[in-house]
Amino acid sequence: MARRSFFDEIRRMWERMDEMMSRIWEEPYPALPGERAGEIEVKTPDVDIMETDSELVITTDMPGLNKDDIQIKVSEDSIEISSEVKREEKEEEKGYIRRERVYRKFYRKLPLPTAVDAEKAKASYKNGVLEVRLPKKEEKKSFTVEIQ
Repeated sequence: MARRSFFDEIRRMWERMDEMMSRIWEEPYPALPGERAGEIEVKTPDVDIMETDSELVITTDMPGLNKDDIQIKVSEDSIEISSEVKREEKEEEKGYIRRERVYRKFYRKLPLPTAVDAEKAKASYKNGVLEVRLPKKEEKKSFTVEIQ
């Protein structure tokens, strides 16, 4: 019986992970309410999560939106960022009509690495960048009790 090397095991694990990820990306995007295949493109924005001693700071690029277009839902252990934009522009001038339609969705749900105080979350949106600040929940402190 041939002896398996460490690198053979790593290669097999890599191939299994590659196969699983391929299946995920080959399947159609998980539908959001009201979405039909091919009508609206759903973008998954890249997200940066920075952790400090007192809070999590989440930033994501969401260009071309108004702050009123963005919805944020925060629970103790996750954050959900979404947006749906439907705009129609119409311009009429001598001899022609220009009409442009914009339909766009952003959606991202992330588990958080630590419990946060969702009620104290703050968000800002400037120049296409969304920043959400989530204060960490204070850890329950334990005390030593002296026996009398």
